[in-house]
Amino acid sequence: MNRKIAILISLLLAVVFTLGILWTANSRYKEAAQTTEVVQTTRYIPVGEIIAEQDVKLIEVQEDAAKGMVTSMDAVIGKSPAVSLVKGQYIFKDSLSDGVSKEEGMKEVFIPVDISSSAMVMPGERVDIHLVDRNNREAQSAPVLYEKARVLHVKDQQGAEITPGNPSIKEATSPRGNVPVTVGVEVPGDIAERLVQYAYNDAVYLVKTN
Repeated sequence: MNRKIAILISLLLAVVFTLGILWTANSRYKEAAQTTEVVQTTRYIPVGEIIAEQDVKLIEVQEDAAKGMVTSMDAVIGKSPAVSLVKGQYIFKDSLSDGVSKEEGMKEVFIPVDISSSAMVMPGERVDIHLVDRNNREAQSAPVLYEKARVLHVKDQQGAEITPGNPSIKEATSPRGNVPVTVGVEVPGDIAERLVQYAYNDAVYLVKTN
Protein backbone atom coordinates (compact mmCIF):
# COMPACT_ATOMS: atom_id res chain seq x y z
CA MET A 1 0.00 0.00 0.00
CA ASN A 2 2.79 2.37 0.89
CA ARG A 3 4.44 1.59 -2.43
CA LYS A 4 1.27 2.51 -4.36
CA ILE A 5 1.01 5.79 -2.45
CA ALA A 6 4.64 6.58 -3.22
CA ILE A 7 4.05 5.90 -6.93
CA LEU A 8 0.97 8.12 -6.95
CA ILE A 9 2.83 10.91 -5.18
CA SER A 10 5.69 10.59 -7.66
CA LEU A 11 3.27 10.77 -10.58
CA LEU A 12 1.52 13.76 -9.04
CA LEU A 13 4.80 15.57 -8.52
CA ALA A 14 5.82 14.80 -12.10
CA VAL A 15 2.58 16.26 -13.40
CA VAL A 16 2.93 19.36 -11.23
CA PHE A 17 6.54 19.78 -12.34
CA THR A 18 5.58 19.40 -16.01
CA LEU A 19 2.74 21.88 -15.67
CA GLY A 20 5.12 24.31 -14.02
CA ILE A 21 7.56 24.06 -16.91
CA LEU A 22 4.76 24.54 -19.46
CA TRP A 23 3.37 27.55 -17.57
CA THR A 24 6.81 29.18 -17.35
CA ALA A 25 7.50 28.55 -21.04
CA ASN A 26 4.10 29.92 -22.01
CA SER A 27 4.64 33.05 -19.89
CA ARG A 28 8.00 33.68 -21.49
CA TYR A 29 6.52 33.13 -24.95
CA LYS A 30 3.73 35.61 -24.28
CA GLU A 31 6.23 38.11 -22.92
CA ALA A 32 8.44 37.71 -25.97
CA ALA A 33 5.44 37.87 -28.30
CA GLN A 34 4.23 41.24 -26.95
CA THR A 35 4.31 43.87 -29.67
CA THR A 36 4.08 47.62 -29.95
CA GLU A 37 3.70 50.06 -32.82
CA VAL A 38 6.67 52.11 -34.03
CA VAL A 39 7.05 54.66 -36.82
CA GLN A 40 8.61 53.55 -40.12
CA THR A 41 9.44 55.63 -43.20
CA THR A 42 7.57 55.02 -46.47
CA ARG A 43 10.15 56.77 -48.66
CA TYR A 44 13.64 58.22 -48.57
CA ILE A 45 13.67 61.42 -46.45
CA PRO A 46 16.79 63.57 -46.83
CA VAL A 47 18.23 65.48 -43.92
CA GLY A 48 16.53 68.82 -43.36
CA GLU A 49 13.25 67.94 -45.09
CA ILE A 50 10.03 68.31 -43.13
CA ILE A 51 8.33 64.95 -42.49
CA ALA A 52 4.71 64.79 -43.70
CA GLU A 53 2.00 62.27 -42.78
CA GLN A 54 2.38 60.31 -46.03
CA ASP A 55 6.12 59.89 -45.40
CA VAL A 56 5.64 57.55 -42.43
CA LYS A 57 3.44 54.75 -41.12
CA LEU A 58 2.99 52.66 -37.98
CA ILE A 59 4.19 49.07 -37.93
CA GLU A 60 4.17 46.41 -35.20
CA VAL A 61 7.46 45.11 -33.81
CA GLN A 62 8.39 43.09 -30.74
CA GLU A 63 8.24 45.30 -27.69
CA ASP A 64 11.73 44.40 -26.52
CA ALA A 65 13.14 45.53 -29.89
CA ALA A 66 11.42 48.94 -29.86
CA LYS A 67 13.73 50.61 -27.35
CA GLY A 68 14.51 54.17 -28.43
CA MET A 69 12.10 54.09 -31.39
CA VAL A 70 9.36 56.65 -31.97
CA THR A 71 5.94 55.15 -31.26
CA SER A 72 3.66 58.03 -32.31
CA MET A 73 3.05 59.61 -35.73
CA ASP A 74 2.48 62.97 -34.06
CA ALA A 75 6.02 62.83 -32.69
CA VAL A 76 7.58 62.92 -36.18
CA ILE A 77 5.17 64.89 -38.39
CA GLY A 78 6.46 68.43 -38.81
CA LYS A 79 9.95 67.46 -37.64
CA SER A 80 12.93 66.77 -39.89
CA PRO A 81 15.56 64.01 -39.74
CA ALA A 82 18.93 64.96 -38.32
CA VAL A 83 20.38 62.33 -40.66
CA SER A 84 18.91 61.09 -43.95
CA LEU A 85 16.45 58.21 -43.56
CA VAL A 86 16.09 55.45 -46.17
CA LYS A 87 12.77 53.89 -47.13
CA GLY A 88 11.56 51.32 -44.59
CA GLN A 89 13.79 52.60 -41.77
CA TYR A 90 12.52 52.74 -38.20
CA ILE A 91 12.73 56.23 -36.74
CA PHE A 92 14.62 56.65 -33.46
CA LYS A 93 14.00 59.55 -31.10
CA ASP A 94 17.54 60.88 -31.39
CA SER A 95 17.38 60.98 -35.22
CA LEU A 96 14.94 63.92 -35.31
CA SER A 97 15.41 67.67 -35.24
CA ASP A 98 12.88 70.48 -35.03
CA GLY A 99 13.22 71.79 -38.57
CA VAL A 100 15.29 72.31 -41.71
CA SER A 101 17.63 74.87 -40.23
CA LYS A 102 17.00 76.69 -36.99
CA GLU A 103 20.22 78.66 -37.17
CA GLU A 104 19.40 82.25 -38.01
CA GLY A 105 20.64 83.40 -41.39
CA MET A 106 21.44 79.96 -42.83
CA LYS A 107 20.65 79.47 -46.53
CA GLU A 108 20.85 76.65 -49.05
CA VAL A 109 22.99 77.25 -52.14
CA PHE A 110 23.03 74.84 -55.07
CA ILE A 111 26.49 74.34 -56.56
CA PRO A 112 27.06 72.93 -60.08
CA VAL A 113 29.42 69.94 -59.82
CA ASP A 114 30.85 66.99 -61.69
CA ILE A 115 31.70 63.61 -60.13
CA SER A 116 35.08 64.71 -58.77
CA SER A 117 34.07 68.17 -57.53
CA SER A 118 30.94 66.76 -55.84
CA ALA A 119 33.07 64.47 -53.61
CA MET A 120 30.24 61.94 -54.20
CA VAL A 121 28.51 63.24 -51.09
CA MET A 122 25.03 62.25 -49.99
CA PRO A 123 22.42 64.35 -48.13
CA GLY A 124 23.32 64.63 -44.47
CA GLU A 125 27.08 64.54 -44.99
CA ARG A 126 29.33 67.55 -44.53
CA VAL A 127 31.84 69.16 -46.86
CA ASP A 128 34.56 71.78 -46.87
CA ILE A 129 33.97 74.28 -49.68
CA HIS A 130 37.18 75.11 -51.56
CA LEU A 131 37.70 77.85 -54.14
CA VAL A 132 39.58 76.91 -57.29
CA ASP A 133 40.79 78.72 -60.38
CA ARG A 134 40.18 76.28 -63.21
CA ASN A 135 41.66 78.69 -65.76
CA ASN A 136 45.00 78.92 -63.97
CA ARG A 137 46.80 75.60 -64.37
CA GLU A 138 49.68 76.86 -62.23
CA ALA A 139 47.55 77.65 -59.19
CA GLN A 140 48.97 75.85 -56.18
CA SER A 141 46.31 76.56 -53.57
CA ALA A 142 42.57 76.08 -53.15
CA PRO A 143 41.54 78.19 -50.15
CA VAL A 144 38.60 77.10 -48.01
CA LEU A 145 35.57 79.35 -48.18
CA TYR A 146 33.56 77.48 -45.55
CA GLU A 147 34.14 74.34 -43.47
CA LYS A 148 31.75 71.52 -42.56
CA ALA A 149 28.78 72.74 -44.58
CA ARG A 150 25.82 70.39 -44.30
CA VAL A 151 24.68 68.82 -47.59
CA LEU A 152 20.89 69.04 -47.91
CA HIS A 153 20.32 67.79 -51.46
CA VAL A 154 22.18 66.10 -54.34
CA LYS A 155 20.50 66.25 -57.77
CA ASP A 156 21.16 64.43 -61.04
CA GLN A 157 20.84 65.80 -64.59
CA GLN A 158 17.07 65.22 -64.53
CA GLY A 159 16.68 67.09 -61.24
CA ALA A 160 15.94 63.88 -59.34
CA GLU A 161 17.36 63.38 -55.85
CA ILE A 162 20.40 61.10 -55.62
CA THR A 163 20.19 59.09 -52.40
CA PRO A 164 22.11 56.19 -50.85
CA GLY A 165 19.54 53.76 -52.29
CA ASN A 166 18.38 55.55 -55.44
CA PRO A 167 20.72 55.02 -57.08
CA SER A 168 23.61 53.48 -55.16
CA ILE A 169 27.00 55.16 -55.25
CA LYS A 170 28.25 52.46 -57.65
CA GLU A 171 25.33 53.07 -60.00
CA ALA A 172 25.77 56.82 -59.76
CA THR A 173 29.37 56.59 -60.97
CA SER A 174 28.68 54.15 -63.80
CA PRO A 175 28.26 55.42 -67.39
CA ARG A 176 24.64 54.26 -67.43
CA GLY A 177 23.73 55.65 -64.01
CA ASN A 178 22.82 59.12 -62.85
CA VAL A 179 25.63 61.46 -61.91
CA PRO A 180 25.51 64.44 -59.56
CA VAL A 181 25.23 67.78 -61.33
CA THR A 182 24.31 69.98 -58.38
CA VAL A 183 24.78 69.83 -54.62
CA GLY A 184 22.75 71.91 -52.19
CA VAL A 185 24.78 73.04 -49.18
CA GLU A 186 23.73 75.00 -46.11
CA VAL A 187 25.83 78.08 -45.35
CA PRO A 188 25.46 81.40 -43.50
CA GLY A 189 23.87 84.26 -45.43
CA ASP A 190 27.07 86.25 -45.85
CA ILE A 191 28.89 83.19 -47.20
CA ALA A 192 25.94 82.40 -49.50
CA GLU A 193 26.36 85.69 -51.38
CA ARG A 194 30.00 84.94 -52.17
CA LEU A 195 29.35 81.27 -52.85
CA VAL A 196 26.73 82.07 -55.49
CA GLN A 197 29.28 84.11 -57.43
CA TYR A 198 31.99 81.45 -57.21
CA ALA A 199 29.50 78.71 -58.15
CA TYR A 200 28.37 80.72 -61.17
CA ASN A 201 31.98 80.86 -62.35
CA ASP A 202 32.49 77.10 -61.78
CA ALA A 203 35.10 77.87 -59.13
CA VAL A 204 33.93 75.59 -56.30
CA TYR A 205 35.30 72.21 -55.28
CA LEU A 206 33.83 70.13 -52.45
CA VAL A 207 35.85 67.93 -50.12
CA LYS A 208 34.02 65.50 -47.86
CA THR A 209 34.57 66.11 -44.15
CA ASN A 210 35.20 63.09 -41.93
